[in-house]
Amino acid sequence: MKKNVWYLLALLCCLNFFACSNDDDNGKGDGDGDGDDDKKDWTDYTATFGDKNLLLFNGEEITEGKVTAVFAEGAEEGKAKLTITGLGLWEGNEIVFDNLTVEEKNGVYAFESAENIGNTDTKLAVTGSLTPGTLSRETEPKEGSLTLTTSRTIESDVVGSWKLNFTEDETAGLIAGFDMELSALTASNPQLAALLPMMVGSLIGDKVEDVVIEFKADGTFDFKWWPLNGEDYLTLADVIPGGEYFSALLALDYYVEGNMIYLGVNGALINQILDLAGGMGIDLSGITPYLGLLDVLNDGKGYYSLGIKYAKENNAVRFYMDESLILPLLGKFMQVEGGSALLMMISQTQIPDLGTVGDLLNLVQASETMSVGLTFEPKVD
Repeated sequence: MKKNVWYLLALLCCLNFFACSNDDDNGKGDGDGDGDDDKKDWTDYTATFGDKNLLLFNGEEITEGKVTAVFAEGAEEGKAKLTITGLGLWEGNEIVFDNLTVEEKNGVYAFESAENIGNTDTKLAVTGSLTPGTLSRETEPKEGSLTLTTSRTIESDVVGSWKLNFTEDETAGLIAGFDMELSALTASNPQLAALLPMMVGSLIGDKVEDVVIEFKADGTFDFKWWPLNGEDYLTLADVIPGGEYFSALLALDYYVEGNMIYLGVNGALINQILDLAGGMGIDLSGITPYLGLLDVLNDGKGYYSLGIKYAKENNAVRFYMDESLILPLLGKFMQVEGGSALLMMISQTQIPDLGTVGDLLNLVQASETMSVGLTFEPKVD
């Protein structure tokens, strides 16, 4: 299985279906059967791609399967309309290819197009062909087939490789480009508020000397880090139990909408990895108690996703979260199983010069504005 098997979303499906072609049965056309004014027989088909390869037609609702593709007449005469729902992180969003040019050759209708997904910076290209089936009182039903292949391209200025910005201090050593602002802390202790980002940046510099994130044009991203005094970069496959066996599945997905980047991983893949690891006897006891906390990121559509903001200035990019993202996330964390208990457990952990984790959480909840971010610069090989 290729590394990007779950998020490239190359769908190649053959589906069985029936289409009404007899004028007495479907009421289409002029009724003379000569086909001069009859509706094209590639219109009004609905196909689903999922656990059950179903196909209904004439606009009936699809209630099973994950991805659906609906064919109908386009706004222009002789054109087709293709509506796709349920693809990847955009599950539930409609992607509409209106006025597809469909070319017929020997009874097979071929089409291709590319459209942006909603307001995102993602362009989805689709190619495929439809061989209609028939249903008639006079003849045996003829099976049809639909082939649909999709690929996506992110057209955003965030695409590329980025490395965490570090500065070097003679006393403190490496300091990562970390920033943090809590309005309640700024009001109560402005000196500490000014020092805190450098303190956290120094803690990061004590652990790693390089962090690289690559946003690829195909809608996937990777990240890696070089431990301080290490010999090579590390990835998720190096730190997750059994990661060397599941590296092909440890892939991450993203899309861009405005100044938001949505990062995600398919929940089904996480379950698949856990099942495979358990079957191979890999010890998961160290992470099992915390798996429930993933529900903080559960988008309810099969993905664990996290939204972050980004801002570009000159040649650098800052990835950050503000109060509009932090407070809802903290609220969800308190509600999931084990979330409150974990916060209680770590609330007395000391933070130098600040107090405890509990004190920090109190400052967060007392702040009207807040942000936490990391600044990256382009990685030059």
